[in-house]
Amino acid sequence: MDQPKCCVNNCAIARLAETERNIVLGCDLLALKSIYATRRSFVRMVRDSFNIDEAHAARCMLVARRYGDRRDITNCVSWATLVELSAPETPDSVRRDIEQRVIDGERVSATDIYKARLQAA
Repeated sequence: MDQPKCCVNNCAIARLAETERNIVLGCDLLALKSIYATRRSFVRMVRDSFNIDEAHAARCMLVARRYGDRRDITNCVSWATLVELSAPETPDSVRRDIEQRVIDGERVSATDIYKARLQAA
């Protein structure tokens, strides 16, 4: 049975809110990172203050650094897709191609990015 349209819209709104929260968190963490003398002290602060692990903090900062001001991209893909798109393993040529596909209205998933990376290698 298909979900009612309102449920689908609510899911999209929730997904977008999660993405926005993670990007804002990433921007905040990037700003805070510069005031900590060591990585260890920064990681401890992240764990204690934000109750998140180091890996999630790193993903948030990575996406925020690359796409923090790119709502044309962040509003159109999932958080997992943004993480894959921001990954250092994603070649710039693949990244630009995927970004253009998203801007053109194509639905792109994290799996699509992974496959594009494999083809580019």
